[in-house]
Amino acid sequence: MEFEFKFKVFEELKMKGAGFPDLHHKMSKKVARLTRVIFILNTKNDEHDLTLKIMKKAYENELNKLCSRANEQITILMEEVDKI
Repeated sequence: MEFEFKFKVFEELKMKGAGFPDLHHKMSKKVARLTRVIFILNTKNDEHDLTLKIMKKAYENELNKLCSRANEQITILMEEVDKI
């Protein structure tokens, strides 16, 4: 709503001949640049989230493997203790 109001005021000034002739062009270029920056940042954020998910899954898999190996070794050692 506020943006629309400002835009309408700008258009009214432009129609009256007030302001700078290339102001609209500069503002459009700035908006386009900011839009590209926001897109890039969102893309990097998405990539970062995906990387974290992959790393978390790999960590959990490694932890599960280590726990399985440890349990196997404990079982083997317990069997050897029982034989003694």
